[in-house]
Amino acid sequence: IYDPPDERLSKIATVPSSLEGSLDALEADNEFLLEGEVFTQGLIDAYVRYKREAEVDAIRMRPHPWEFALYHDA
Repeated sequence: IYDPPDERLSKIATVPSSLEGSLDALEADNEFLLEGEVFTQGLIDAYVRYKREAEVDAIRMRPHPWEFALYHDA
């Protein structure tokens, strides 16, 4: 359908493919959220910490349904 040259593809920004990657990106670049004093650094840090503990770590501690299906009968 559309096959751009590699040099053009290398200039196209991508987004993280997981929640963990998104949180890493948010930690690395959040200055724009601090403008206008809408968010504080403390709020951003607390949000990232909560999402890691309540979602990323919780999911990591459990088998994915596909993983379960692959190995359940082994």
